[in-house]
This record gives sequence, structure tokens and C-alpha cells, in this order.
Amino acid sequence: MTIKQNKTHKIGVIALVILLAIMALLALCGLLALKKHKIILNYKDLGIPYLDVYTDEQLNSRLSFDMTVYEGKLYVGGGDYDANTGPIYVMAYNLDSGAWEKSDEPLDDEQIKRYRVLDGKLVTLGTDPREDWELGNYYLLGDNGWETLRVLPSGIHCFDAIEWGGDLFFGLGVKAGSFPAVRFDGKNYTAVEFYKDGEMLDTSLNSIVRVYNFFEYKGKLFAFLTLDKTDQDGNTLYFMDLYVYDGERFAFLHGSLPACDLRDVITTDESLFFVMNNTLLATNDLTQFKAVGLGEDVKAVDVIKQDGRVYALGWREVGKDKFEVSVFEENNGAFTKRFGILTRAAAGSFCKDGSNFYISLGNRGDTAPDMGRVIKINVD
Repeated sequence: MTIKQNKTHKIGVIALVILLAIMALLALCGLLALKKHKIILNYKDLGIPYLDVYTDEQLNSRLSFDMTVYEGKLYVGGGDYDANTGPIYVMAYNLDSGAWEKSDEPLDDEQIKRYRVLDGKLVTLGTDPREDWELGNYYLLGDNGWETLRVLPSGIHCFDAIEWGGDLFFGLGVKAGSFPAVRFDGKNYTAVEFYKDGEMLDTSLNSIVRVYNFFEYKGKLFAFLTLDKTDQDGNTLYFMDLYVYDGERFAFLHGSLPACDLRDVITTDESLFFVMNNTLLATNDLTQFKAVGLGEDVKAVDVIKQDGRVYALGWREVGKDKFEVSVFEENNGAFTKRFGILTRAAAGSFCKDGSNFYISLGNRGDTAPDMGRVIKINVD
């Protein structure tokens, strides 16, 4: 009886050793798989900057549609110009103190949708000012906080801005009959006309007249002009055509793409990239656009350029309320995965500063509790 018990004990010890070895092997395989797929588990959670500003019924307002690092602070967007949840405070993460800072006063606007650096100074654009529609706004960060510049003719919305040829250009949403681009020459803010087939456009019958995006490509300034039209069945369609600036006005070049407020339009010496409908698109001639694959089931959401390199942000579901959020780096038109992280919400927007990436989570209509959470990843 005793001999049988000892044998049983020995068999149990051997089985335990084998089980532990298998578990160790599986763990090693898991680590190797994570390494193979470049999954980073050690990243810093910076919290949800607008958590205490907006309620759980205002999740879209916690989202950041744009992020940028400027003079030691990470600035994020917020608000919702569809639901009109303004006025909107500016939230910035102090990289030295490691704390979120809220502007002393809110901007009289419904949403912070885009940051730009113009003439060396940080500005955010008046996505939907809460004042009347005679003039549009943008906001300049100065020594005493944010200054409101209410100067854009007919600027119901200000969606984009760019520095080009010594002037500043602002892309607007305007009333019917107006033009949605304004040039600032250092003294005056003047609407810029749009021409097609040699004739000035008549926008008086349009309900949507907008320039969502500018970009510079091969030494020229371009604008995507969005208008609406009615098809033969009486349906309203929205489209955007490409216009090029000739030094005085914007002239029609090509059309048409589905209307879309692009996160950003990124250019290199030869190529142009932007994200539309969760797909990364590229072109070398501004006429033919091709989809750039980022991997199976990966949805693209943002693209940026930093230090001469182009990066794309994407995500895919890996389980219930589990996501892999990944950053890809461009090389000769192809994108290679730089790294991924595992999160509880899809990717929203991102920016890069030195060796650090900052990623904001969540997209409109999502209900994940991590909507608006910001994550810092060091890739040194």
C-alpha cells in the first residue's frame, strides 16, 4: 500500500513538473508572439482630460480629434459642435509636472477640433463659435491665455488653416453666396474667390459651402472645396473637388471625392496621404487614389508627419471590449507596423514628440468607458 502511494506521489510530482514546464513554454510563446507582433504592454496612462467636464451622456465631447505638443505641453481637443456642448475649456498636459491643466476661461465655442502653429504661435480654430455668423473666430495662445480673434468674414465654421507664401489661409464653412477661404496678408482678412472653367463660382444655391482641408504639395497650395448637389432622384449629395491657388484665387483642378472632413492631409516630396472612411489613401498625381493596407481588419483613423517621417494610426478588435491600437511608419509608400498596444477603446487621434507617441482613444458613437483616454508610449 505504501509503495503504491509513493508511486502515485512520484507520478503526481512528474505531472506537476510537466504542467509547469508547459505553462512556462506557453508564457514564453506568448511573450515571443507579443514581441513578434510588436505589442507594448508598458505604457503610461494620462487619464481622461475631459472626464469631469462632460457627463457620461456627453461621451463624444470627451474625444480628442486633434493633439499637439507645444512648448512643453500636450494640447488635446474636446467638445461637440453637433450637440453644441460648449463653451469649451482648453485642456493641456504639462509634461514637466505630469498634470492636466485647464484654461482659466473657456473659449466661446462648441468644440476644439484642430490645432495649428501659425507664424510660430499656437492657435485653435473656431469650429463653431457661439456668436452670430457675421464673423468667424480663431484663438491665439498668448502670455495671458487664449485671445479670441473674431476676424474671419462669414466664418460660421473655421476648419483648417495653413501658412503659405507669407500669408495665412483659413478654410471655412460659410453661408450660401460666400466663399469659404480667407487670406490674411498681415493687415487684412479677405475672402478668396473660387473659379471653375474660367468663371467665378456661384454658391448662392448651395446649402453647404466649406473648405475642410488645405495642403501644400510640390510648391503649390491646394484646397478641398465641399458643396452639395441634388441628383435626378431628388437626393442631396455632398462632394468635394480639388482646387489650386494661382496667387489670386482658387481654380478648379479635379473632382470629385465624397465630402469628408479629413483629419489631416499629409504630403511628402512625391506622395500625399489622408484617411477617409477608416481607409488610408495615397496618391502621387492627385487624380488616382489607392488604398494602403495596414493589416487584416485594421481600420485607419489618423495620419501625421513628424521629423520628416509619416505615421499612420489604426486599430482592430481582438475580443469583447478589447482592441489593438497600432502605429505604422511609412517607407517608400508602404507602411510597416512600428508597435501596438492593447486597450479598452478604439484609436481616435495621435501625435508624436521626440521619442514619445501620444494616442487618444475613442470615436464618435462609441460607448466605451475609455472614451477620450490619453496614452503615452515611449519608443526609445
